[in-house]
Amino acid sequence: MPLSDDASPTDKELIAAALAGDGEAFGRIVKRHQPPLLEMARRILGQREEAEDVLQEVFMQVHIHLKNFRGEAKLSTWLYSIALNRVRNQLRRRGNRRMISLDGGLKEDTTPIELPEKGPSLEEIAAQRGDTERLRRAVEGLQIDFRSIFILHYYQHMPLEEVSRRLGKPLGTVKVYLHRARKRVHAALTSDPVGASSKLLEARIS
Repeated sequence: MPLSDDASPTDKELIAAALAGDGEAFGRIVKRHQPPLLEMARRILGQREEAEDVLQEVFMQVHIHLKNFRGEAKLSTWLYSIALNRVRNQLRRRGNRRMISLDGGLKEDTTPIELPEKGPSLEEIAAQRGDTERLRRAVEGLQIDFRSIFILHYYQHMPLEEVSRRLGKPLGTVKVYLHRARKRVHAALTSDPVGASSKLLEARIS
């Protein structure tokens, strides 16, 4: 049965309708989930057109494999996983060799870093004239997994527990990588002779 235009169906209902052949239902899945995925891809890749191309590939893949979605996690979690993999592939095609495994490089006894639930506003960090551009360059200079966590938490205001769920990684690992990402952004900003935004970030890291 087609979904009503006035209805606010759940993802589960949309998936069932799409699998039953309702093309409009799949379109509503895309409309619902594309904006945050596109924003994430744009910030990681640094180019909107490239991000749009990646998202087109993502939803083509989702359409093909939707029948394999088991519902063990949220649909948004599954979509973020696919999108991040596609972003990584795109960076590989660029020849970006600075990627690392999110699970690699951590000792098993690493103590999770205690970080606040909500990070400082990037608008606050980049309040001074010109700091937004320096901050953007610093974030783009992060290794891909550091960058992904930093963007999800700070730009998309996602709690660390949700970042952990969407990436399918332990919360302690996410905290450690976010801590390292913040330190590297701070270091990149303090290397700038003006360094106005670095003081704002340093105050929140210390």
